[in-house]
Parts: sequence; C-alpha cells; structure tokens
Amino acid sequence: MKEPQGLAKGREALSKGNYWAKKAPILICLYTRKEDDCISSEGRDYALFACGLAAANLLIQATEEGLVAHPMAGYDAAALKNAFALPADSIPIVLIALGYPGDESGLSEKHRISEHAPRVRKPLEEVLIFA
Repeated sequence: MKEPQGLAKGREALSKGNYWAKKAPILICLYTRKEDDCISSEGRDYALFACGLAAANLLIQATEEGLVAHPMAGYDAAALKNAFALPADSIPIVLIALGYPGDESGLSEKHRISEHAPRVRKPLEEVLIFA
C-alpha cells in the first residue's frame, strides 16, 4: 500500500531530535482556529484546553489499545500546515506519533538511555499554588 503523501511530508516537518518519529505509521496533528474557539466574555480562549483534553484522551486510549502515542512540539509548523493541507488560519498545537512499540536499535544512545530511565517529576510545590 502506498503511503499517503501528507504523511511523508509531515515526517519532513519533524525537528532533528524527533528523527525516531519518522518510522511511526501515523502522525496526528491537533490544531485549532480562532474562529472555532469558545472565547469567554473575559477574553479567555478555551481551544488550548480543549486540544489538551483531546490529546490526553487519545494517549490514554492508545495505551489501552497496546499502542504508543507520543506528543511532540518539535516540528516546523508552517511545513506541517502545508503537509496536512491545514487551513491558513490554523494553529498547530501538537503533533502525535502513533504506532506499536518499535525496535530500540534505531535510537541514539541518548534516547535509549532516556527510554529506560525513571521519570522525574517536579515537586507539587513547584507546579501548584496551595491557597
């Protein structure tokens, strides 16, 4: 089966650090447009929150299905818009590589180490305000 042209172009939009995602069978671009956003009377935009919820649910469901979904910010937004033929006024939020776990032999030493390293999270005091 021939690969969709948009997928090949989407891979070209990836930053050098996301070389590994070029092997992903699916790239998902979550984007928004100002005209599609719900803006409160105080001027708060909800689109980023909605895209975050959509991404989170996609990641959870992918894991449930035995897939790996990896969100990325490392891409050329203009090239991505062109690759996926997004509307000119679109705002790409995140690119998600989706597929089955791959062979680690294609990873750099740095990425092989980080794949098996314990995850380090900031203390709650650094990300929450307790009032």
